[in-house]
Amino acid sequence: MTPSILAVLQRPLLKKISEWPSNSPDLNLIENLWAIIKSKVEKRMPKNLDDLENFMIEEWENIPENALINFSSSMRRRCELIIENNGERIPY
Repeated sequence: MTPSILAVLQRPLLKKISEWPSNSPDLNLIENLWAIIKSKVEKRMPKNLDDLENFMIEEWENIPENALINFSSSMRRRCELIIENNGERIPY
């Protein structure tokens, strides 16, 4: 294909892609994990950067395996909800 034909064919595809958000917090499971860690670390009230780092590592290592399984298991439903909501935010 010539570059000009390829450019014409790509226009609808590029428009569709450009309408898609660059990222979706609803599909970014790490945000859920960071929220859990942040909450637990704040409760421990770190007094300095060393405390903060140590508490973050400890809380990361203490995330229950079932929480990780639940987060990953929710992905299909999250995707379905985003599709149903035409790409808008969902309650996750």
